[in-house]
Amino acid sequence: PISARPDFELTAEAAPVVAEIARRVDGLPLAIELAAARVNVLGLAELLSIVDRRLALLHGQPASDPMRTALRGLVEWSYDLLHADEKTLLHQLAVHRGGASLPSLLALGENQGLDEATVTYLLGALVDKSIVSVSFPEGAARYDLLDTVRDYALERLTRAGGFSAARKAHGDYFAALAETARLGLRGPDWLEWMKRLEVDHDNLRAALTYARDARDPDVAVRLAGSLGWYFSLAERVSEGRNFLEVALAAAPDDAPLNPRIELLAWLCFLATEELDLDAAVEAGERGLALGATASAPSESALVRVTLSLAFAHSGNHDRAAALVDEARAGYDATGDEWGLALSTLVRAGVAAGAGDVSTVAAMTAEGRRHSEAIGYSALLPPTVMFEAWVAERRRDREA
Repeated sequence: PISARPDFELTAEAAPVVAEIARRVDGLPLAIELAAARVNVLGLAELLSIVDRRLALLHGQPASDPMRTALRGLVEWSYDLLHADEKTLLHQLAVHRGGASLPSLLALGENQGLDEATVTYLLGALVDKSIVSVSFPEGAARYDLLDTVRDYALERLTRAGGFSAARKAHGDYFAALAETARLGLRGPDWLEWMKRLEVDHDNLRAALTYARDARDPDVAVRLAGSLGWYFSLAERVSEGRNFLEVALAAAPDDAPLNPRIELLAWLCFLATEELDLDAAVEAGERGLALGATASAPSESALVRVTLSLAFAHSGNHDRAAALVDEARAGYDATGDEWGLALSTLVRAGVAAGAGDVSTVAAMTAEGRRHSEAIGYSALLPPTVMFEAWVAERRRDREA
């Protein structure tokens, strides 16, 4: 109460009322906090009266956990005391999973006519009223709700007819974030982008669930095509493959072509990592066929890289070498240093499988140059491993 109303004093007269309020809400910490946050607008007697009336409405409902019943009553009461804009922002926060960043709330709030200053103010008000919690991982604010509050907010949003639109706005935002991350993961700030996606991992999954449920192929392929490299770097192989398969199932043949090709490329790679080589080759060949029908040089090159790995694992080193050489030529034509670094190291891997030491040495050195040209450390581990492999074959123990 003191944080909500600094001049509040727990006098001899006030103490019994405070104790009674706590008793009526079964001593639940959140319920007490929700009630305490209202002493800035209500007197204690008024507060007790409202709590009594709200809980009385629930007595005729089917028997359930009395603590949850009391908490729901307080959540309903707190919600009813919010003004319209507060409810609007609460609804946008409720469609998130695992918390929301300020940028995502600003984007969804803008769709509802709330500008940056208004969203920032409303967040402060909702935190002060104990409706929204805030934490600061990596120094940036994240906002979240308890499940009881989220479920009630979504119930009210659905009743108002705004649930589908809010989920779509959420899906669009995180598809756009994934597309931005696609480029970020291929540059010197890749580790920062890994952390950014890790924090919003649950939101990315929720966006895919929306795309599947709402049959929104645009969001599905934008998400999956952009996040394949994230799943690979994070070593979330099985999870990533499942994510991409769900997205592919949600994307009909007329879905956006370029991200669809990239989705198939990463599906090929992740299936190869699981040694499901028939599925890997099937996905890669589908990607190649689609690439032949459109202008997609980057995506087509990536399909060749991942399909090359699948054939190398199958023992078809000639087909693997031909594919990755085509990819390297494609990346060279567009000046894509990341693509050159990746494809050159894959070429080293194909050569290693064939026992070609000189080619491995040359390709590894070239791959290191391309990585260093863009300050890219993500490919350093395989680079060093190939260098060690060459040194071992050449009996250079010191190297």
